[in-house]
Amino acid sequence: MRLQNIKDECVKDEICKTLMLYCKEGWPEKSSLSDSLKPYWSLQGEFTIVGNNLLKADRLVIPRTLQDEILERLDDGHQGIVKCRERAKSSVWWLGMSTIIENMVKRCQKCIENANNHAEPLLQPEFPKRPWQKLASDLFELKGQTYLAAC
Repeated sequence: MRLQNIKDECVKDEICKTLMLYCKEGWPEKSSLSDSLKPYWSLQGEFTIVGNNLLKADRLVIPRTLQDEILERLDDGHQGIVKCRERAKSSVWWLGMSTIIENMVKRCQKCIENANNHAEPLLQPEFPKRPWQKLASDLFELKGQTYLAAC
């Protein structure tokens, strides 16, 4: 996905288009906002426009039409909820994104399988009680000669 695709979709998306207008011309009173825009009221100071891109802080605001595609890309590595959220929070934003990511990862079969693949704990061998109680050996080569190392 290219930045131009996001710009094009933002122009078509009513919420993005309205948020951009409010960034340029100022926000109206909360009471005059439509229900779909009221959740953005408390975030109004975080939105900016840079090069015709709508940003919330330093993250691109993703229009509804592209959110599913972005979700798929965020979950490419199937690394679970935390990693997926970290990837998203470094570059993109939309309202309710964190909850949507959590629900997506919980339904993702590969993520579920990966979550169950926890590393087994390392078994610590019992420490010998006296010298030479346990022996280890290995073969190695040095300057064409084969040697046996024992310890």
